[in-house]
Amino acid sequence: MSAISTKGLALPGFLCVSLCAAVAEVSLAVTVPVTFDLWPSHGKANVLEITAAAEIDYFAGVLDTGDSSSADMSGHVTADLEIHLDPATPHIVDILAITLTGGNIRFEDVAMELDFSPFGSIQADLISVAATPGTPVPPVGVHGDTFDAGEHALTANMGSVNLSGTGLIGQLYMDPISTDLSSEPVDLGPAGTGVLEAALLRVDGDQATYEVILTLPVDWDVVTYDRNGARLSVEGVGTVGAAGRFVQMIPEPATMALLAFGALVLPRRRRTNAALRQ
Repeated sequence: MSAISTKGLALPGFLCVSLCAAVAEVSLAVTVPVTFDLWPSHGKANVLEITAAAEIDYFAGVLDTGDSSSADMSGHVTADLEIHLDPATPHIVDILAITLTGGNIRFEDVAMELDFSPFGSIQADLISVAATPGTPVPPVGVHGDTFDAGEHALTANMGSVNLSGTGLIGQLYMDPISTDLSSEPVDLGPAGTGVLEAALLRVDGDQATYEVILTLPVDWDVVTYDRNGARLSVEGVGTVGAAGRFVQMIPEPATMALLAFGALVLPRRRRTNAALRQ
């Protein structure tokens, strides 16, 4: 009986056709850690648009006002990606799931003044605020190149939010408050549709380098003050954009042949065992 050898793996000739077809269908499923670095802010990427709105109840009705600002975002996100690789090319077949495992996203300091002239104003300052990404119930499935951003979390757990008032607003309605986010974290949960785009950059011997682009929309609305007839809410809208790379070993042909051989033999063994049990 003739045999075919693949780098030391001897195979009976009659298995050649089936094995070659099986090798072509085998994809390599792996979980890889990736660190995504936020790129410099530009346009709407890595810029958080912040809007503050305040209302004051008084004897003649309700006074309301607002202010807006923006904050650049920087830092990194760490994640585990479950992917299917095609070792023959070796391109990424698809990304199956993503789990955010940590990181640190920092926000530029923001100072807003909500003007109630001539009665005074409310000052709202966000100082050294940073947030940690995570996935409460991992992993989150990826469909095509999109995933549900709302299944992930972005917890502001560093920095402070400081509120104060001036004039009559400060005397009658606004107690000075400084909230330490490390002891009172705030959920800035992402929302909408996230995107993962992956590409093969280069192959060096038995190692392949891939680049992955992460887009994570952020949309949150937090009530920061509600007492003494005064209410203040802050909304933030933006998009986290980041890029990361990972290196993956490319299996040798003999390894892929063994995987394919297992794919052929295992179903036959199961059928044989089932027949013996009958």
